[in-house]
Amino acid sequence: RYLEAAALIEPDSAIFANMGSVHYLSGNFHKALQMYEEALRLEPMNCQWMVYVADAYKFLPDKNGKADFYFNSAIQHADEDIAINPN
Repeated sequence: RYLEAAALIEPDSAIFANMGSVHYLSGNFHKALQMYEEALRLEPMNCQWMVYVADAYKFLPDKNGKADFYFNSAIQHADEDIAINPN
């Protein structure tokens, strides 16, 4: 509840990712995916949020193919980040 209230006051990608993790750990992968997608919407270049979205999709048999897309996107963006800042 506290995270949801915080997200209403000031939407932040980390808050949505944390709410997604709560749902993920309780086995509610559909709700986790919604939260992770909102985190990614707020911070679209965040590789970690891409991995979280991909991981949630892994557990949704009807949408399992999307997991590969998001995992590959995370790898691509991470490689670009490393090329820009190798340290």
